[in-house]
Amino acid sequence: VDLPAHRAGRTGDGLHQAVEDGLGDPRHIARIGLEELFLDTRQLRALRHPLRAARLLHVHATHPLAQALATLVDTTGGTLDGGTDSAAALAARLSNLTVCMGVLEGRGVGGDRLLAAGLDDQAWPRATAAAAKCPGMVRAPDLFEDLAGTPAADGVLHPDPAPSDFALGLLAGTHPPAPGLNFCQPRRPTGVMTETDPDLAAAQNAIRAAVGEAPAPPARLRKDDLRNQLASAQSLLDSLGRTQVEVTALAHAAHRVHPTAALGPILNQMDDVLRLFARSLVSTGNQVIGVRGSTWSEAMPTLQAAHGSLQQVRTGLQALRAWMHQATALLLEGEAAVPSPPQTPMDGEATAVLVALGKGGAPARMVAARTELGELVARAEAEGHTLPLLFLGTIHMAHLLAAEDWEGSAQLAQTLQAAAHLRQNHLALADATLSLAAAAEGRGDLSAALDALWIPLATGQLPPAGANLLQARLLELRHKLGPDTFDPLFATAAARG
Repeated sequence: VDLPAHRAGRTGDGLHQAVEDGLGDPRHIARIGLEELFLDTRQLRALRHPLRAARLLHVHATHPLAQALATLVDTTGGTLDGGTDSAAALAARLSNLTVCMGVLEGRGVGGDRLLAAGLDDQAWPRATAAAAKCPGMVRAPDLFEDLAGTPAADGVLHPDPAPSDFALGLLAGTHPPAPGLNFCQPRRPTGVMTETDPDLAAAQNAIRAAVGEAPAPPARLRKDDLRNQLASAQSLLDSLGRTQVEVTALAHAAHRVHPTAALGPILNQMDDVLRLFARSLVSTGNQVIGVRGSTWSEAMPTLQAAHGSLQQVRTGLQALRAWMHQATALLLEGEAAVPSPPQTPMDGEATAVLVALGKGGAPARMVAARTELGELVARAEAEGHTLPLLFLGTIHMAHLLAAEDWEGSAQLAQTLQAAAHLRQNHLALADATLSLAAAAEGRGDLSAALDALWIPLATGQLPPAGANLLQARLLELRHKLGPDTFDPLFATAAARG
């Protein structure tokens, strides 16, 4: 069905879009044929995406409520499933909670960009595939242009304050950790001890003279004796090429979420320094090869100098990798962070309840935590605290639906719809709408369930990600009920809408 364009722009909580990448196609959200394709509902991309976001925030968030929410989403199994068989409903719930975590962190558009870049799990495969097609030496600016279809935007890198640990932690996920380096000290080859022990050399020569043999000639270094130093240089050289790919992956992930970011200076400076390092390594390798045929004592100064050069390159490479993350993080953070929402008297209680739900425990303890959660939801509604109402309410909704409290679920869903409209949280609106439809379906009113899903789609109330969630639920219902039952009901709902 062709749907009208979304009417409203991005404002309020709607600015937080990082988790929407996994919601691009209703067919990839819907739980259809899941038994044959997946072992677990949460393996669907639409669910993996907010779960990965929660995992990142679990590690890097600083706001206590955001941490508690992230822990609940990241570590619990069925707590948030709410007895539903709908992947669309679960994706909406998890995505809504992740948006709320971002709002609690108070990092604004910059924080959302950082999270979106950190969630780009295809950045490294894209960069390595582009590098595999590149003949000759790999250069980050060229790889980026191949991927983006345009050169990186130019600009000036200004000295800025160091980025937050939150920012650096999120961007570390755009490429795998660098492997360890094969790095060895120069080792004296076997058979050259006489060069450094004159008494032993004299004794050995005396024995040779006694049996009529000539004195032993000084041992000469062969290429095999230099293997450790050459292997260290080659390992570093391989790491330079890998770093070109790493910075490309990082820059392309950043470009996808912030197309106007001035990434050109980062890519060019990385390329310039890496090429200087490469020339230094080639020169060092030639020096090491040049001592072949020399005695150990003759070669030792050159080998020690070569070892020092290799150490300098390794240290410089580590610093360069850290700099590329710092410079990119500062570009993505961009605007000053939006202040976190003001603390409310219930924040401490809400954190404690979320922690208790995340830990689990005896049934009596869980019943008490859920009861307190319901009381906090009612209190947030009464006091007009829309943000805690949304994230506490959607968790409470899961419990109500699991308990088959259809009337209470429907009432809470309407309350959450109103709060989502006020905050412009499009994913929370989709979440509440899906819950309203689930309550209607639970009490056997399929017409009301289809109306709840179709009317927001027909009137363009939701942007694409939210609309895709509702369409995915319609696909699930058609699969569940069968076309003969679903199609006439849907045609009637579409005619009413």
